[in-house]
Amino acid sequence: MSLRIRNTIFGEGKPLMAVSLTGETRDEISGQAAEAVRQQADVIEWRADYFLAASGDLANKLLEPDIYAQMLRIMDDVEVICKGRPRIFTIRTKGQGGMVDMTNDMIYSVQEFMAQSGLPDFIDVEVKGFKPEYGGIGGRLLQERIDMIHDERVKVLLSYHDPEEMILASDIVKLVAAMTKYGADMYKVAAMAHTRSEANGLLQATEYLRKRVTAPMVTMAMGEAGKITRIAGGRFGSCMSFAALGEGSAPGQLPADVMRKKLDEVYG
Repeated sequence: MSLRIRNTIFGEGKPLMAVSLTGETRDEISGQAAEAVRQQADVIEWRADYFLAASGDLANKLLEPDIYAQMLRIMDDVEVICKGRPRIFTIRTKGQGGMVDMTNDMIYSVQEFMAQSGLPDFIDVEVKGFKPEYGGIGGRLLQERIDMIHDERVKVLLSYHDPEEMILASDIVKLVAAMTKYGADMYKVAAMAHTRSEANGLLQATEYLRKRVTAPMVTMAMGEAGKITRIAGGRFGSCMSFAALGEGSAPGQLPADVMRKKLDEVYG
C-alpha cells in the first residue's frame, strides 16, 4: 500500500532516500538541510535528540517556552530550505541508539507541541518505549500517543530500534503484526546485524510482510553486515532508506552521495 505526502509517494517504485539532520544548533541544522537538498534527498528527518541533548537541563528547560520557540524556528527553517520535501520529527533516546535521556512524559510534551504546530508531516513514535514485551509501559499509552498525533492531522511513523542485536525473522513478523494494531501510517524496524545471515533474515521478514501489511514499511539492518539491506531493501518491500550527512545517525549508513548513486544503479 502506498502513501502520498505532498508530492512524494511512499511505497511505490524506487525506495526513497531520507537523510537525518543531527546538528546541535539552529545554524548547524540549517546547513545540513541545505546539504540534504544538494544531495537530492527525498525525505528529511530532524533528529531533535541531538539538539535537545545539547540544550542542557531538559527537565527544567522543557518547562520554559524558549526551547519550544527554538524548535519552531528550526522546523520553519527546514520547511523553507527543503522546499516541500516530507519531514519526520524524531526523538531517539540513548537506549534506542539516540543521544538523550528523556522520560516518556518529557517526550510526550515535545511530540504534542510539534503535532499541534502542524510543521512535521510525520512524528516518529518508538514502540519499544510502550510495549510490555519490549521493555515498555503498556499498549494503552501507545494508542493514546498515536491518537493525539492523528487528532492534529499529523502522520505517525511507528518504529522499533535495537542498536545492540537483531531479532529473529519470525519475531520481526510478530512485532510488525503487533505494531499494525495501533493504526499508524508507516512502520519501521531497524536492528543491529552482526552477520550477513542476520541481515538476510530481516530481508526475508520484510518480503513476507510486504503482502500482509496495509501501510508502507521501512526496514534496515544496522552495522557493517547490514549495509546490503540499505540498498536491497526496496526489492523486498522497504520503501525508504536512510543515508548519512557527515558521520550519520546510525551504524552502517552510507554517505548520501553514495546512496543516491547506488539506488539509481539498482532501481533505475
